[in-house]
Amino acid sequence: MAEDETMTNLSAESSKNRVGGVPTAKGTSGGSRAAKTVAASSLTYASVKSGVPAKTVKGYVDQGRLRRSDVLMVIPTRTFERRLSEGQTLKIDEADAIARLVRVRDHARRAFEDDDVAEEWLSLPNPELGGEIPIKMARTDIGARDVEAVLTRFEHGVYG
Repeated sequence: MAEDETMTNLSAESSKNRVGGVPTAKGTSGGSRAAKTVAASSLTYASVKSGVPAKTVKGYVDQGRLRRSDVLMVIPTRTFERRLSEGQTLKIDEADAIARLVRVRDHARRAFEDDDVAEEWLSLPNPELGGEIPIKMARTDIGARDVEAVLTRFEHGVYG
């Protein structure tokens, strides 16, 4: 099957079962990493306070728990690259933002039980969030809370 045809089929499949912009079918085909990546985050208050190594964040990217674009939304590229190359830890506000993004991504994977559906949901404007893109909202604490509230309502079958 050609790549364009595959993408069309995936897009059609993931968009046909929606209520209020939220996919309604759990466990659809796709990412099998969901069970592995939703384990409790190793980022705790203590680790954020003491300093999260930049290499830990790179590990999250390598594992697929975060996207590089997530990291670069909250830490400038040159700063992140310097922290990596010099073996530095993140500042508390940077580590807090990374912990928040990991938490939101893990919550989406847990809610949808499918990495691909979670990724799509996080990356597209959502009517339940005023047309905002969920992962971009997660740059702030209040935005992340709103995203998590919608995910929780979805988990409990409350739409709209």
